[in-house]
Amino acid sequence: MFLLCLILLAIPLRGFCFSAQSAVVLEQSTRRILFESNAYQQMGMASTTKIMTAVVTLEHAAPDEMVTVGKNAVGVEGSSMWLELGERITVEDLLYGLLLNSGNDAAVALAEYVGGSVEAFCEMMNRKAEAIGARQTHFVNPNGLAEEGHYTTAYDLGLIACYALENETFREIVSTTEKSVSWNERSYDRKLSNHNKMLRMYEGCDGVKTGFTKSTGRALVTSATRDGMQVVAVTLNAPDDWNDHRMLLDQAFADYRTVRVFPKGGFVRSIPVLGGKKDAAGIMTEVGLAFVCSKEDQPEYQLQVQLPDHLTAPVKRGDKVGYGAVLVNGEIVAQSDLYAADTVETAPGKHFMESLREMLVLWAVT
Repeated sequence: MFLLCLILLAIPLRGFCFSAQSAVVLEQSTRRILFESNAYQQMGMASTTKIMTAVVTLEHAAPDEMVTVGKNAVGVEGSSMWLELGERITVEDLLYGLLLNSGNDAAVALAEYVGGSVEAFCEMMNRKAEAIGARQTHFVNPNGLAEEGHYTTAYDLGLIACYALENETFREIVSTTEKSVSWNERSYDRKLSNHNKMLRMYEGCDGVKTGFTKSTGRALVTSATRDGMQVVAVTLNAPDDWNDHRMLLDQAFADYRTVRVFPKGGFVRSIPVLGGKKDAAGIMTEVGLAFVCSKEDQPEYQLQVQLPDHLTAPVKRGDKVGYGAVLVNGEIVAQSDLYAADTVETAPGKHFMESLREMLVLWAVT
């Protein structure tokens, strides 16, 4: 067995040897690298491709939409959910077949339904990868079968997985160990079983995807959550990937913790509203504000908030009104746009001069 002794380049972890040619560990919410070795080398990704297939599908189709299986999706080589020509099946059931059984046929069916063709769908995948920041990744198929020009890096794949795990439906599917789905009007169902053994082997594991081809070797992306910290580990070309991931996740949970300043949608403060039925509106974060630190550290942080002195009615819940950031030692470690948490309608009969008086009073107070 080919072994690589991995050396952390940034923050030290206790040294150990494992089998992966390339690896990375990220904290999900901040995307902070907790460990990496050769994480930026472009390599094959096998069926971990299907993480992005699911992302694009979920962002362009509703789970209850019906798909008619075409001839290109029937009999695709490799792993399958046993689709049949002309079968009518929901997007959700196809996603379960894609992510549990690793169905190559499900990948083609979804690609043709969402993109119109496999080629057009792969263009959508590549645009999404660019938007996520996975700029060393390129897709030429939706299932991960070995093909020239189809590659990623461990770091990019980690970014894609972190992004995918923000989707509630995706999280639910990849954390499912077994699923029964209807089978083309038969009296019995398909029985799907998740290939990700870490769900059964590792405490706190909640996803995400396995992969293997002869040319790329074993690829594995896993996610686990303990004490409120979610960690994503990626290995590429790892003959002993299950043990690799146990060691990587154990080390991350042993050495790091997440400091949560505000949850997603967390209340920051209230600011005055001029001319409204209410005098003030709450302000909330767009995303959670958090940072990762060593368990041995007790870092002091500062919250930097940029907000106007007041808002003017009408104000709608979700209106962008400012910006917030968390700083540690003067460096930004987390940031979020700030939004109105309340809708404030214009008060009836409120005139310009009255609003002006409110503004003058506000200025005098401040």
